[in-house]
Amino acid sequence: MKYRLNLGYETSSDHYSYLRKQGNWTLNQAFDPAIANENRATSSTQLIENTLSFNKVFKKHSLNIVAGQSYQKDEYAQINGTKRNLLVNPTGGYFNVLDQGNEPQTGGFKTRSDLISYFGRFEYNYDDRYLLNGVVRRDGTSRFGFGNQWGSYPSVSGAWKISNEKFFNSSWINDLKVRASYGTLGSSNIGPYDYIPLVNTFSTIAMGRDQHIESGATQVQLANTNLHWEKLIQQNYGFDASFLNHKLSLTAEYFIARTEDVLFGFPIAMTTGNDGGNPRVNGITLGNKGFEFTATYREDAGDFKYYATANLTTLNNNVISLGYNRNNTYVGNTVTQVGQPVGMWYVLQTDGIFQNADEVNSYKNAKGVTIQPNAKPGDIRFKDNNGDGQITNSDKVVVGSPWPNYEIGLNLGASYKGFDFSMNWFGAFGATVFNGPRSVMDRFDDNSNYRAGIQPWTPDNPNTNVPRAYYGTTLNSRGDTDRWLENGSFMRLKFVSIAYNIPKAIVNKIGFANAQISVSGQNLLTFTKYTGLDPEFLNASIFEKGYDYGAFPNVRMYSMGLQFGF
Repeated sequence: MKYRLNLGYETSSDHYSYLRKQGNWTLNQAFDPAIANENRATSSTQLIENTLSFNKVFKKHSLNIVAGQSYQKDEYAQINGTKRNLLVNPTGGYFNVLDQGNEPQTGGFKTRSDLISYFGRFEYNYDDRYLLNGVVRRDGTSRFGFGNQWGSYPSVSGAWKISNEKFFNSSWINDLKVRASYGTLGSSNIGPYDYIPLVNTFSTIAMGRDQHIESGATQVQLANTNLHWEKLIQQNYGFDASFLNHKLSLTAEYFIARTEDVLFGFPIAMTTGNDGGNPRVNGITLGNKGFEFTATYREDAGDFKYYATANLTTLNNNVISLGYNRNNTYVGNTVTQVGQPVGMWYVLQTDGIFQNADEVNSYKNAKGVTIQPNAKPGDIRFKDNNGDGQITNSDKVVVGSPWPNYEIGLNLGASYKGFDFSMNWFGAFGATVFNGPRSVMDRFDDNSNYRAGIQPWTPDNPNTNVPRAYYGTTLNSRGDTDRWLENGSFMRLKFVSIAYNIPKAIVNKIGFANAQISVSGQNLLTFTKYTGLDPEFLNASIFEKGYDYGAFPNVRMYSMGLQFGF
């Protein structure tokens, strides 16, 4: 019997200052005066864990039982200020302290969230052949309102090590184990106060004969006070095996996951009075199925040692229920329907560019109606999918999925005497993504900046997929077409490192036990056909997973390190 107490405290104090000179600094931005902003914040995390464990081995039986409690408190506070129209100092710079300028703005907020858990686990092993594991958790969070703060999540798993049975006799299989598990988990991945209505205190009103200003308050975002835990229910079935004197190991797994009461921002019309962002709800039930395969080969003989690990993951995603009696929901250029994957691309289909007036006049439906009578040479030809002789939103169809068909990873490593080498690759294939920045810069219907080197259609340049540059509203400028969809597949070198362990005979002379010098790099190579900044972008919206808003790309980084040990 053992008791363990774990205490943790982490804190940070941040000071951020920002100065932007006067001018135009972003796409389509009007001239702005010089601005200074200063921000100070503090954060802290406190953790208390108590665990009691019991271990007992008797004959062929082995038993391990753990019971425990955990409490975590997270706090964050921020205060900020902004001034505009800063004065220019004699050196040509700006007086950037906040007592300069005008139009002052101040702000600040504080948040706190608490998470408390009670848990228990037992592990039973009989003769290293039959293994059984069970876990139960009881979690409570302050992120939900009273009556919805607690959830219970049990899990159970079992395994059979066939290779340890007396009847098992194989010269080339060293280990073989089959396993299965069924478990539940809860998620409270929302803001600290999303269950509370948001009140804006910036509103004012003119009152009385003198029209003096009185401050007010209004609720700008609707809130669901019945928010509760999101629940994941998952089954896993797999096997682990090793061959060739444990040099080659294989793992295969099939998983079935069902996520109920998914926490997400549900899009609702602004006519409801909601103007503070999509309110959080428990609305979707998702199903995910797929396979995971991992293979590792390792050679440890001699001075030269190496290993290689490859993994492959597939995923079949579909919506089981949207909740609120909805069969579908449209967000941006996507549609999410029951029985289909989340966030499928739902747009107009393009069919090339009209090269001359004859092509415009001959583009007709089955009844002989000219489909785009106002089009000119150089305009985009759209598919009239419903055959009514005109291009409208009714012609939109599902044209692709933002979800990759499979993801792969490759880890390589080697060592020779004092040298160590490692390399990690990652790739995702089959996803269709939306190039948001291009949908803004390549429109030609407003007085904005365009991409350098762009080649729009002209009579002298007909062999292009970019329509004519025309300052006016036409179908060419629509952002809800497949013109902006691209193949999002990529393969990337995520990490590579070479290190040298300095011989101990040299290190010991200068008073150290060991020393290592290393050179490494991250995100050095990317192979992709995607024309955006980075195919490996993140989008927080569950409905627009494949929409690239122009997220900052993954940073290419080079590092050198020197490490000493005592």
